[in-house]
Amino acid sequence: IVEYHDRDIEAVPTAENTEYQLSKQSPPFGPKQHSLSSHQPQGPGFQINGHSVSWANWKFHIGFDVRAGVIISLASIYDLEKHKSRRVLYKGYISELFVPYQDPSDEFYFKTFFDAGEFGFGLSTVSLIPNRDCPPNAQFIDTFIHTDAGKPVPLKNAICVFEQYNNIMWRHTETGIPNEF
Repeated sequence: IVEYHDRDIEAVPTAENTEYQLSKQSPPFGPKQHSLSSHQPQGPGFQINGHSVSWANWKFHIGFDVRAGVIISLASIYDLEKHKSRRVLYKGYISELFVPYQDPSDEFYFKTFFDAGEFGFGLSTVSLIPNRDCPPNAQFIDTFIHTDAGKPVPLKNAICVFEQYNNIMWRHTETGIPNEF
C-alpha cells in the first residue's frame, strides 16, 4: 500500500434488498417486459459501404482493434451553409472514454481511471446475435481478431449499426418566456 485515505465511515449494507441476480429482481428490472419492434418499411436511413457509414449529413468509418474495441474515425458532418464537410473527430475509442464514478472530492480528483484503456476492450467481443443483441433493423459488420501468435480469426457480426428514435433528448426554456425554446 502506497497511500491510504480513510475519510468517512460507511455502514455495510445488510443482506435485505441486496440480491442483484436478475431472476430475483422485481419490475422494472425483473420479469421480461413486452417486446418492442423496430420497423423501417423504406429501409434504413444510413448506408454502409465496407466500413464507411453515411447517415443524413454525417460520414464516419467504423473499425475494430483487439485492444481498443470499436473505433469510430474520420467522422465528418456536411455543413449546409458552407457547402463543405467539416471533420469533427479523427479517431475515437470507447475504451478511452473517461468515466468519473469515483469520489468527486478534490483530494480524489487526481485518481481518475479509464475503464478499459489498456486492458484489451476488444478481447471481450463476441458475435452479436440478431434480434437479441441488436434490433431487427440492424445491419452487421464483420471484423477480424487475432490469436496470441498473430493468426487472424474472422469474427462475424462483431458490430451492429442501427437507427433508434429516442425523441427529444434535451430542451431548454426560460421561465417567463412561454413557448420559446
